[in-house]
Amino acid sequence: MESNPTAQAKLLSLTELNGVGRKRALAMIDAAEGIDAVFETSYEIFKDFHYIDENTYQQLQNLDDKIEAYTDRIIEATEEEISLLTPLDSGYPEYLREQHSPLKLFHCGDSELLAASS
Repeated sequence: MESNPTAQAKLLSLTELNGVGRKRALAMIDAAEGIDAVFETSYEIFKDFHYIDENTYQQLQNLDDKIEAYTDRIIEATEEEISLLTPLDSGYPEYLREQHSPLKLFHCGDSELLAASS
C-alpha cells in the first residue's frame, strides 16, 4: 500500500495552525475536495469555519517550510523501515476511520496486518 509522503506532510502541517487538530484538518480537506486543494483554494471556501480567520488563512499559505520538514522526516523514517499511515492513505485501518483515531499511525512490518480482524 503506497503512501504519499508529501500529502501526509501537508495533512500534518495543517495541525500547526492554531485551533486545527485532526478533525478540523480532515474537515478542511473535505471542504476543499482534497489535500492539495486546501493550499490552493481561496479564503471563501473556509470563511464559514469558525476556526479559520484571515490570519489563519495567511498562515496556511505559509506552511511550505513545515511541509518540507515533515516530508523529510517521513522519508527518513521510511529509510529506517518505519512507515506512516494517515487517514488519507488507503492502508489506514478502516475500523480506525470510524473512531477518534490518531492522525499519525507509525508501524513497522506488514501493514496488511493492520486491516486483519483478530
